Amino acid sequence: MLKPVAWGRAALTGAALLVGAGACDSVLGIEEPQDRPTDGGEAGEPPSVAGTKNMGGSSGLTTPEGGAAGTPEITVVGEAGGGGGGGAPPMPECEVDDVRCGGDGEKTPEVCDETGHFVENGAECPVLCAAGECVECEDEQAQCTPCEQGQPDCNPRQLQTCNDGVWRDAGAACEAYCANAACINPPSCNGAGSLTNNCDGASCCRSLLVPGGTFKRDYDGGEYFNNPNFPAQISSFFLDKFEVTVGRMRAFVSSYDEIKVALKDGDGKAPHIEEDEGWSTSNDLPADKAALIAKLNCVDHTWADDVLTNNYLPISCVPFYVAYAFCIWDGGRLPTNAEWNFAASGGDEQRLYPWKAPADGPPISADYAYYGQVGLPTIVGSTPLGNGRWGQADLAGNVYEWALDYHREELSTDVCVDCLEVTAANERTLRGGAFYGGADLLFAAYRNYAPPNESTSYIGFRCARDAK
Repeated sequence: MLKPVAWGRAALTGAALLVGAGACDSVLGIEEPQDRPTDGGEAGEPPSVAGTKNMGGSSGLTTPEGGAAGTPEITVVGEAGGGGGGGAPPMPECEVDDVRCGGDGEKTPEVCDETGHFVENGAECPVLCAAGECVECEDEQAQCTPCEQGQPDCNPRQLQTCNDGVWRDAGAACEAYCANAACINPPSCNGAGSLTNNCDGASCCRSLLVPGGTFKRDYDGGEYFNNPNFPAQISSFFLDKFEVTVGRMRAFVSSYDEIKVALKDGDGKAPHIEEDEGWSTSNDLPADKAALIAKLNCVDHTWADDVLTNNYLPISCVPFYVAYAFCIWDGGRLPTNAEWNFAASGGDEQRLYPWKAPADGPPISADYAYYGQVGLPTIVGSTPLGNGRWGQADLAGNVYEWALDYHREELSTDVCVDCLEVTAANERTLRGGAFYGGADLLFAAYRNYAPPNESTSYIGFRCARDAK
């Protein structure tokens, strides 16, 4: 059973939230966050899910109370807007000597001048620009990326080769994603899955690069998640644009008996995550294809035996180890709690919701996430205004998503470097809220949890993929 989380100083309406963090400084000087969809944009009371945690302590998780129809709204109160006063200088957008790659396609090296605004810092690069991350050097500057003749690379879905010192496109853009200088099309979008592989004009297996960086876990600087004492450093990784669909699950189900036998100890291990040991053959999976289909047919399921039905809905009723096995078979793994949180928070922007930074902005609504509903989740990518900083859809609402970590009530105060919670527990972590819940479950910092064998109408997943 999924339980809500109790907050430290205040309680939210509806299902409660999970672990958060005390008041803090404003986040990164972000003044006017804007809705910015990326990558082209794309009945009855549900059964209870297992345990959630409330900010500050455990409690029995409440489940949706019938899921009243309609879309609840939550108003985010920002700072009072300044008056007119024509001629007032624009507010600074950066600190002096900061560097970045800007302009169309982010190909122009830029530096922050003494007025606090980015200006060009050299000629536009032919293809790529890199903000040099110097650790022990005095001159940190954005520069054009060098390359060696014939060297292949990705940018980011486009396979490229180096010709005369310049990166040039090599063929059409990859359908799903480009990694290790090769176009990769996961198995779930080949064969049987290829017949249902058109999610809002893109491959349902589209995977988008999340550049690494640092941020604060379970933090958005708002009223509930405001403890800044859980820093993390995350390496670059790919995170699927869409939640795994029924159509993609079909290919896995059809070959399930062979896949189950083929899984080996250590499969799916992320080489850069020290704590990750990968798959264990002792993990609990359904006995065979028939048992798997029985699991997927929980109350209010999205799975359909008819191959033409529900293919673009997120697959639901998926137990943890089935989701984990699917991602490994599909060439990836489940994202860690920290990775998922990083993507939903927009990294160091520490966004309140996946689509916008803290404080200012319009009230959330059905234009940004699918929530406050009854029945079934909706087609993946249906709310492109709610896409995250790096283009992932449905990071809030639709279905909860499994993360790889065991659930832990309190995060470690140690600095997290590609961390993973591996201390055995009865539950695994869930992220992202669900279609039945209210707006108070959509915060980027919110997390929940459930037993790994939980199979309910509002739990699904998406896959992560290593960048190297």
